[in-house]
Amino acid sequence: MASGDRSEPILIAEWRKNARESVRVTLDQFNGMDLIAQRVFYEHAPGETRPSRKGLSISVKHLPQLLESLRLAEAKARELGLIE
Repeated sequence: MASGDRSEPILIAEWRKNARESVRVTLDQFNGMDLIAQRVFYEHAPGETRPSRKGLSISVKHLPQLLESLRLAEAKARELGLIE
């Protein structure tokens, strides 16, 4: 991160997407750029997970806009009765 290079991502959250996949949100760094990443991981072998191509990685400077868009999406989904 900006305070120093990290070799491993910082896990922020993880949840099951389905029986074979999970979603991870991490803070990471690539080519010196600080990123927020959401990636789908799959079980490659028992006890071994690997990242899939499915996901989003963006500069952390866009995090406020991402959060606002997610808040708007949640409000619309509630309005439409898609979630409680």
